[in-house]
Amino acid sequence: MRHIISRRKWDEKRYTEVLWKGSFLGLVLWTSSVLWISIAGQMDLAESYFSILPMIITGYVFAGILIQWLYTMPGKENIWLKRPALMYWIILVFMLVFAEQLIPYEIRPIINVNLAVLLVIWLGDFFLSETSCQGAERRKSIWGAGSD
Repeated sequence: MRHIISRRKWDEKRYTEVLWKGSFLGLVLWTSSVLWISIAGQMDLAESYFSILPMIITGYVFAGILIQWLYTMPGKENIWLKRPALMYWIILVFMLVFAEQLIPYEIRPIINVNLAVLLVIWLGDFFLSETSCQGAERRKSIWGAGSD
């Protein structure tokens, strides 16, 4: 019984973390969109979407939570980010490139900026985890060498 309770707490903690980090990711994506609109000088676009701003922010937050949830799935559940899924991602990217033609011209650069921000975040996370793993391996080899 105690094991079940501790597992529930871990799940609760994990889901809370996914919600917070996903919300933050969504807000980062929304901020990058706003920055792009201001840099590109598309204030008329910003004014036209100002009436639905709460729905846009909510959509970004939900998208961030979904991305974070997919990214943090443990083990066997995380099939979307494993190597066998690469072919499906390639097909999905090609479908998105063709579907991008259906998106209004003013919104296309915003989506591309969001994808670029996601790529930078993903690469940063990858390189940080690689360097921390290498550091852990070095510490393990240093401490392991002294224990023989």
